Amino acid sequence: MARDSTMWGSATQQWAGAFLAAFDDEAFCRVRFNDSEAFIPAGSLVMMYHCLHLGDDSRFTVLVETEHLRWMIGQLKPGSIFLDVGSSIGEMTIPVALQRHDVSIYAFEPAKRARRLLLATLRRNEITSVRVMPAAISNRTGVIPFLERDIDPSLACPWLPEASAIAQPAADTPAGARIHEVAALTLDEFARRNGIRGRHLVVKIDIEGFEIEALEGAQDFLRENVVDLAIDIHKRPGGEELTEAGCRELLSPHGYRFENMGHVLLCKSG
Repeated sequence: MARDSTMWGSATQQWAGAFLAAFDDEAFCRVRFNDSEAFIPAGSLVMMYHCLHLGDDSRFTVLVETEHLRWMIGQLKPGSIFLDVGSSIGEMTIPVALQRHDVSIYAFEPAKRARRLLLATLRRNEITSVRVMPAAISNRTGVIPFLERDIDPSLACPWLPEASAIAQPAADTPAGARIHEVAALTLDEFARRNGIRGRHLVVKIDIEGFEIEALEGAQDFLRENVVDLAIDIHKRPGGEELTEAGCRELLSPHGYRFENMGHVLLCKSG
């Protein structure tokens, strides 16, 4: 996941490492978080330290991909459904839940540590409007291997856990990573199970190069609902080709209009 960043250098890495060592994931700080006031656990703040900004009032502000978050919030209507596909620790889920009490929210996150941090954040902020789904969205429903990355101990790449993704067959397991099985679900099947038809949805997809697979499994879902999407574009797993062209190809027959906002492809229905 690409992010807004403030380069603070090695001193900040040392601070972040000390912070993580001193507190467990249940220690919280109250910060301004993507236009909202929220309690955020220490483990999440360490992963986002490059997004921390110190305000004139000596308070921390965390800014993570704020522009397309604001775009998504602007698309939501009373009664809409927000799907956060690849929710990680809740950079989009938490602000949407705090700012929009008139929508239903589903957060999909198969990574164990990220999901634990997300659930802890929801509890601490007394947010009850989010259903957290321990599933990977893909082009088939079943059980698949998932490669989960741990925190980089040097903190040179603090967002490394957010590169966790569906495991590729026969690929080497990177140092500090582990593979475990997770549930896989198509958006078509998710919609059928939850009776979602004829609804307006805003969907964020950030799944590290498997965006095309998610859309392949969403063709009925896209036909039967009005869906606006914000898709983080990545390289295809194991290659250099970006996923944008494939995403556009799958969405164009549904009449989408497209706009690029940095690395994010905004897709407006109708």
